[in-house]
Parts: sequence; C-alpha cells; structure tokens
Amino acid sequence: MTDPTLAPEGLHTLTLGVQHTPAQLADGTWDDIRDSWADKVVDILSRYAPNIKDHIVDRHVITPLDLEREYGIPGGCIFHTAMTIKQLFGSRPLAELSHYRTPVAGYYLCGAGMHPGGGVMGLPGHNAAKVVLRDLRGETSEVSNVAQRTQVPQGFLDRILETPLGRRLGYKVARSRGLRPLTERASRSRK
Repeated sequence: MTDPTLAPEGLHTLTLGVQHTPAQLADGTWDDIRDSWADKVVDILSRYAPNIKDHIVDRHVITPLDLEREYGIPGGCIFHTAMTIKQLFGSRPLAELSHYRTPVAGYYLCGAGMHPGGGVMGLPGHNAAKVVLRDLRGETSEVSNVAQRTQVPQGFLDRILETPLGRRLGYKVARSRGLRPLTERASRSRK
C-alpha cells in the first residue's frame, strides 16, 4: 500500500477481494471466464463508484484456480474449508477437531480452517493459544463442550441445504419478511 512503484505518480492501487467463489464452474474453467468475470465484478462495483471504470488503467485477476495453482490452496479456498453452515462453530473443520486439539499430544490447529474462520483477524490462533495455555496449566477446557453444543446436526434440513436448489430456496426464505417467523422457529428448533 505504501510502495510508490506499484502505481505511477498521482495514481493508486485498488484491491478487491471477492470471496466464496466456486472452485469448479458449471460451464468452462476459470481460465475461460477470467476477464468476463472480472468485468462483471467491476460492473457491480460501478453501481457504488460510478466513475471507477474510467480510472482503471490495468488489472491483475486472481481466480480460485490461480490460488490453487500458484499458492497450493486446495480449491482456491483461503478459509481452508468452506464457510457453510456445516463448517462453522463446533463443526469447523470437523467436530472431532473443533476444540483446536488434535489426536497428537501437543499438536494444535490454529489456521483459517478453525473457528471462527479465516481473514486477517488472528482469532483461530488466539483461541488455540488459550487452549494451549489451559492445557499447560492442567485446566479442563470448556472449549470442547462449547464445540459439542454448537455442532450442526445432520438432519433432513441439512441434507436439503447441501443441494444448490436447497441453498437458493434457503436464502429466499431467510430473506423473506413474511416467512421470517418460520425461519426463526426453525432456527430455535435446531439449537
């Protein structure tokens, strides 16, 4: 951000992070649609910054495929595992490991694949460090109990939400004011 060689004098850089894009596309590959996809992203940004298109001199687009090829990130997922209902809270990355400990004594998990997920916040590392300190003091940790209480059940609704149609319908229901009482009731019944 402060390197003056990244842009000519009087110009600036802009970084857009578009998250939760699929690793595999229904039609074609990321290499095939890289530029048209980037154009769509800029079109959406232009709704909020109307003159942005006229100021773009150059761009470098990194797709999930590029993240996998160039940085070894499987599926291009910077969060190490999907940020879906099945992969949150006590199910991140899976229930057996959600308390930051592993079956290997003294080996802990603290990356973006752990609760509460990735980003540049450092919370998975902070949480894991607290567990390590508790373990070193010989204290019983509440973390595993919390993880078990927040584990997402594998019921009928979960199986539906795993399908593309189920996700689309779920989003519509969740956004619908008229169906909000139903959504809240369903959420309470899952706790």
